[in-house]
Amino acid sequence: MKTSNSQNDKILFGFLKFVSANKEWLMTLASGFLLGRITNEFSPPNSNLWDVLQGTFSVANRPTNFLSWLSVILLAGVPLSYRFLKKLHKQKQYAKLFATILQRHKSRAITPFNGLSWDDDLSLQTCPELHRGWVASEIKVQHDTTRFSMPEKYKQAYKEYFNKFHEEKRFFNDGIKFMLTRNPASFLDSPTLSLNTRETLYSQIQFYKDNIAILTPERNELIRKAVDGYVEFPHSLCMHIVVVTSDDKVVTTKRSAKVSYYPNTWSCTAEEQLAPQDFEKGGGSLISKWAGRLLSEEFGLNAEDYNDGNVRILSAFLESDILNISLCAHVVLDIPASELNQRLLILPRPDYEFSEWAFLTHDEVLNELFRPTKAYHPSSGYRMLMALIRKYGEPTVVEKILNQTK
Repeated sequence: MKTSNSQNDKILFGFLKFVSANKEWLMTLASGFLLGRITNEFSPPNSNLWDVLQGTFSVANRPTNFLSWLSVILLAGVPLSYRFLKKLHKQKQYAKLFATILQRHKSRAITPFNGLSWDDDLSLQTCPELHRGWVASEIKVQHDTTRFSMPEKYKQAYKEYFNKFHEEKRFFNDGIKFMLTRNPASFLDSPTLSLNTRETLYSQIQFYKDNIAILTPERNELIRKAVDGYVEFPHSLCMHIVVVTSDDKVVTTKRSAKVSYYPNTWSCTAEEQLAPQDFEKGGGSLISKWAGRLLSEEFGLNAEDYNDGNVRILSAFLESDILNISLCAHVVLDIPASELNQRLLILPRPDYEFSEWAFLTHDEVLNELFRPTKAYHPSSGYRMLMALIRKYGEPTVVEKILNQTK
């Protein structure tokens, strides 16, 4: 990669990020100023349209009218430049370079499939503007009330499995879970993320994880179908969230020895399954309620500790080793690491699914990604990679990864 090209890409990304973050208030400021100027010019009696236009835009006797022209340029130029920059940036996406760099970290099960991946985790759909992510209002959920039905060829095996592990796996509490039925879709020109869900049962998910996910041909066929569009295996749609404090520290947690999945491993940062209460009416969007419940139950946080607009969904991804699909989420809190640390030490929490925690800089996250010093939850590497892209953008992340792998 040539230095000049890399620098140009960084400048392009920086300009796109600036326009993306500021376009709304720039448009509001420009339109408000222009409307005010036109209103003032209509104030004198007997003003006609020509007088108004002259008074607003003529710079012969009013040099300040350059601001009127600047407002017009902003109103026309900001949306046009934003669309142009998005298309130009899309042409410079680093999918091929990422694939080359990360190929050795891609498990054999997902090698045949394209997409941003790490170990066993494969992106099914990433946000077209990955550095930005989807806000809650850009995600549409369509729920099918019919429940997943076990395929005929597995019914007898499932019945025997259910009876055999009824006590050990606590199938007497065979709770309702929620799965996706389709590979989520989103496009640059139509960025809304569509999630199609339906109900399944905990025991059905466990049966597939323990019996089907270990059979390579069957698992690979189910993965292929999911990548192509249709999800035919039961799973528990989960939110895997990266939490960042206001002073830019990434929170990592050590999972309790009591949790069902991956006890005593470190996570970047936490996980929470979609639950029936997230579908209840009122209290905001499903994504907002889901993320809010996670932050409340796991960290004791409330709505005053973070801005709902800072909760972003970066991707939907497949955990191929256990045949599960999750959303990769990211949130920046309004409190620093020191305050969060004190709260975790002192205040009670609804859940205690982690026993230890640590705060990392993004450079330390990059080091842990390539040279881990702890045993991590399997999707933590994928989440670290996505968090780095969210923080720096693709050009800088590629450069940092290249420096790490020299």
